[in-house]
Amino acid sequence: MMDGELERCEAEDRDKFESYLERIIDDQLEEGETNPIKYYKNHNYELALENINNISFSTADNPFFKSQFAKYYPEAIVIGSTGEILAHITPKNTESLKFKNLEFVENFRDEKLRINDDKKVKMNLKDFSDDEGIIIIFLVKTFDNRKEKPDEAAYA
Repeated sequence: MMDGELERCEAEDRDKFESYLERIIDDQLEEGETNPIKYYKNHNYELALENINNISFSTADNPFFKSQFAKYYPEAIVIGSTGEILAHITPKNTESLKFKNLEFVENFRDEKLRINDDKKVKMNLKDFSDDEGIIIIFLVKTFDNRKEKPDEAAYA
């Protein structure tokens, strides 16, 4: 690809794909015909964290005043290379059976340093080394606090 073949390959792929799209639009695809662009197994890392073993993803509510009800929480979804959900970590599902170091943790800071509820999802990257195609999605979600009434005196 470094000797100028990249442009030729891209042009060929573009022509094949445009032809494929035209046949889809005209409803002329042959039985079993699929997208001509194939994505093969990548033998290179998209992201390599060589010297990092542990990662955590945390949330905390408003740091400027203490709220009575927690609002935000982290969530993690681990998806395997074939698209199946391997783990879903939430405040209700705090541990994973497949990944022993993947867990949801609350109130992890020192009490004197912590103003509001702290929550995090922590993991050890070595747990995911068996499958090269694992995707980890981190989400920040909110609890539904619409039914709960705050104590007005707490804001004073």
